[in-house]
Amino acid sequence: MANSASPYRASRNSASASPDPIPAPAPVEAVRLSGVTKTFAGRQVLSPIDLAIFEGQKVVLLGPSGCGKTTTLRLIAGLERPDPGGRVLIGGRDVTMAPPERREIGMMFQSYALFPNMTVSENVAYGLKIRKTPKDVRQKRVDELLAMTRLDGFAKADVSKLSGGQRQRVALARALATEPKVLLLDEPLGALDAALRESVREELDELLTALAITTVIVTHDQAEAMSLGDVIVVMREGAIEQIGRPAEIYHEPASPFVAGLVGGSNNISATLSEGLLHLPGGASIPMSMIRRPGAGSATDPPATSANISVFFRPDKPRLAQAGPGRLGGKVISSRFMGGTTRLVVGLGDDARIKLELRGVGDFRPGDEVGLELPPEALILFEDA
Repeated sequence: MANSASPYRASRNSASASPDPIPAPAPVEAVRLSGVTKTFAGRQVLSPIDLAIFEGQKVVLLGPSGCGKTTTLRLIAGLERPDPGGRVLIGGRDVTMAPPERREIGMMFQSYALFPNMTVSENVAYGLKIRKTPKDVRQKRVDELLAMTRLDGFAKADVSKLSGGQRQRVALARALATEPKVLLLDEPLGALDAALRESVREELDELLTALAITTVIVTHDQAEAMSLGDVIVVMREGAIEQIGRPAEIYHEPASPFVAGLVGGSNNISATLSEGLLHLPGGASIPMSMIRRPGAGSATDPPATSANISVFFRPDKPRLAQAGPGRLGGKVISSRFMGGTTRLVVGLGDDARIKLELRGVGDFRPGDEVGLELPPEALILFEDA
């Protein structure tokens, strides 16, 4: 019979014993969408969606315009209601029919929707005032948020005189004022010009990480998704295409759509015969050297003579001498970008690929180039 003594107690009485590791607490669901669909004017714009978001996660809904990501966010917020049968839960509570103010959510819109006739402090305090929070409590909370968002010197400022990044921080502080369980951000960087986006994105990520608040972010920008999200939900035509951490979405795309959306991948056509993948320009690579994420395992290769879509990132090819076994083409355009040179190369049959090469390269339209594609950089999908 096995010893039934407590492992912890045994470890105290024996130098050679060690306590069993304490299991990590199970993640707690902050938001759940169950069988959620949405129909507008007889047209279903959101297919049945099942999605769990856990406490403290930053989850990004990523996809092109019209894919359903903003509709999903509005369903969580209570600004839309799902079709009959769908359920929305926040903190384990069914809020499907509850109005936004009873969902314990904070929302920041793309336009920020600040009140132009109010000061920064009054904008931040607005939700607390509506809830009839005592004035002293309200002021303390506003002061805390202005300090947190580095706006403590702007309490009495006119919001119309603020920079884009400052207005964004006011809108974020206002969304956080009521201490929501879930923060919803709709294209939070969409109103900023390109010069501001990167710095503001870093500030936003640092703040959300420090707050550890459950956050759902909508964006169509894959760079924002990769930098802000703990988890990315890729959406397409009203359905979820893939859910995963940024590295998983980038390195292990589940479909050609995801491979093309994330990472700016090139896509060229190839054929398979006798265990070799034949690429344009005469290059051939043994299939045994290539992984196939999203399209079966290495022991489940595509059928012989199948047509294959080959995806690879612009920074993966290496320049090599043109010749047999290399991907060959002609330079269409060359742009020096500082630390990198961007090339567009034609492979014949109207096929073009983008390259991102480190350093300075002296390339001119019409120059012939040879390219070596590392097998581990290729992502393959069998054409339907």
